[in-house]
Amino acid sequence: MLSLNFGNGIRLGNRKMKSRRTVGRGRPRASVRRSAGSKAGTWQKRRRGSPKVDSVKITLLSWRLVMILLVFVTMTYALVKGGYIESLKSEVGTRIAKLLTNSGFGIEKIEISGQVQVTDDAIVQALYLPEGGATLTFDTEAAQKRLEKLPWIRRATVMRLLPSTLKVDIVETKPEMVWQKNNRLYLVDGDGGVISQVKQYRIGLPLIIGAGANKDAKQLLTELQTIPDMDRHLKAALRISDRRWTLVLQNGTQIWLPEQHYGIALRDLLQQRKYLDVFTHDWGAIDLRISDRIIVRRSRAMASSRSNSLRFSEFELDRKALIAKINQGI
Repeated sequence: MLSLNFGNGIRLGNRKMKSRRTVGRGRPRASVRRSAGSKAGTWQKRRRGSPKVDSVKITLLSWRLVMILLVFVTMTYALVKGGYIESLKSEVGTRIAKLLTNSGFGIEKIEISGQVQVTDDAIVQALYLPEGGATLTFDTEAAQKRLEKLPWIRRATVMRLLPSTLKVDIVETKPEMVWQKNNRLYLVDGDGGVISQVKQYRIGLPLIIGAGANKDAKQLLTELQTIPDMDRHLKAALRISDRRWTLVLQNGTQIWLPEQHYGIALRDLLQQRKYLDVFTHDWGAIDLRISDRIIVRRSRAMASSRSNSLRFSEFELDRKALIAKINQGI
């Protein structure tokens, strides 16, 4: 009995567990399918429906932002064009300057140094001092730029000396030459910049003549400084067709320089002073434009004063032969 009941119990127990397993296995599968389908359906509904609601909101928000920005830009433009912002800034600045002036920081004194040609009135006018202005609110950088626009001023420095002084240091432009153009004379600096117009020629400065001469004269004058006695005998330098130079000496001789390497040609000419002293005699015109020739186009006075064998208006000299004679000491 016990064994049968035990065995039956075992078999019965096995059957019950088996049936439960069968039921249990079926229910989870069905529930999984239902839950999965339910979740998938819910997810699909959100996925399809949500973007429509969000896109409408984003579109409305974008239009609102655009309208706000448009109104802001329109109002700003109207305020700027109407001068309201500038007037507001000016009013605030005036009140601040007045407060500083009442506190002892008003501009009461200007110290100017370094100027010779520029007048004090021109400097004060360029500083553009506002009425009741204060040292702390004065724009020194803008004042410096206005000063440097004046013809004679090369560099300017504006500083505040608290509480009530402005200090102005001026470095003036040094004239290096006098430029004649269209019968007018101008003082010119070393870079070719026009300083001012003058009524008469200033002694001690080289005279350059012709269109474009002021821009190209720096190289010529630098070359002439290496030639002895040239500064004493040079009367003027003519710019020809904006391509080359012709030197006019004090004795009337003209030296036609080539377009390039004119320093070498000029030094070769001056080495031949035993045969062709350009500083002593008026030779008329000496043409150095041909590399191996020196062509002398003599003036009438020079030709008539010579012997019959030399009475012709033009003759050529072999530059290489003359240089060889000079080297040999002949």
